[in-house]
Amino acid sequence: MKLSICLTVYGAFLLLYSIIIVAIEATSFYVGLIFAILPFLCFIILNWFAIPQPSEAVIREILGENLWIIERDRHPLSGENESAEEDTFAIKTVAHRACGLDAPENSMAAIKSCKNKGSKCIEIDLWLTADNIAVVFHDDTLERMTNGFGPIKIKTFQALQELKLAFQPEPHIKQTFVEAKIPTLDECIKFCLESDIKLILDVKDTSDEMVHTLLAMYKRNPVLYRRVIVSGFDPLFIYKIRSADPQIACSMAWRPEYFTSVSFDAVHGSKRCSQLLHRHYFSLVMDYISAWLFNHILFYLLGLSVVLLHKDVLSARTVARWQNRGIRVMAWTVNNKTEKDYFVNVLHIPYLTDTLSYTH
Repeated sequence: MKLSICLTVYGAFLLLYSIIIVAIEATSFYVGLIFAILPFLCFIILNWFAIPQPSEAVIREILGENLWIIERDRHPLSGENESAEEDTFAIKTVAHRACGLDAPENSMAAIKSCKNKGSKCIEIDLWLTADNIAVVFHDDTLERMTNGFGPIKIKTFQALQELKLAFQPEPHIKQTFVEAKIPTLDECIKFCLESDIKLILDVKDTSDEMVHTLLAMYKRNPVLYRRVIVSGFDPLFIYKIRSADPQIACSMAWRPEYFTSVSFDAVHGSKRCSQLLHRHYFSLVMDYISAWLFNHILFYLLGLSVVLLHKDVLSARTVARWQNRGIRVMAWTVNNKTEKDYFVNVLHIPYLTDTLSYTH
């Protein structure tokens, strides 16, 4: 692993040095010396600040056995463990937003519905209210999911309790959900611990107050170290969490075009964030830089245990590359039955889904 990181750093500096030589013909001895020394210094600094992963035993307790490892060891070319136990505990399906197509997303009603359907792992989203109470909600504004409006961060918890969660059920949903409310994180944690349900916390509010809130939550409930994974798109937030408490297992979500597009869809195309040309091209540069850092540096610096990758960019080679680094892969968001079968039975990885209508 360290050799691979070292070669990556040297390769990046060699490319940068080549560009400088071509652009300004900087071929002096001192420029070359600087570019010979800097990669070595950067590698030392990277190792100094890198946070080690939690043990594999911790991740196994949260997510069960690694589907990819099970299949690899079952392969006849490996010569061992050809008859893996079919009843081995392994998370295959994660309820995304507590399955927001089956019940009001991120609500206690949705979480209870997931439990009733046998779900063993649920993903929920987190924000802090104006009075610093962690609540389970996805959007930064209230319009889509409630009868309220405005940013959730400026509302007190009492004000949020006066709102109702909206829900438009799919045709197969017969159950009605009356006056579902925005729950607190503490409510969800209590219920999931009592129900032996594991959690992935997708943190939307990446403020320092949220960092302190989550750290305090782990201190109050040490059992969460083996029940919960903290996740998000912001590497700085994850670094703050893990540098303060390296025992906390973390994952990072990633998709292409994060800076340039509102969302990513490889089939139907993506909607650009900005129509202004200069902003769009700046975002393109940010996308290239963030993608390179995520795939080559950040996973090591952060000590990630899991990566959550957009379903449209996953292949057997991508999964193998991450697994060989000792990092598990999950696909998001997968609602099609054929795709669910593909990720579990072909790529041998779990998936996040909005509906438990078709599960494994």
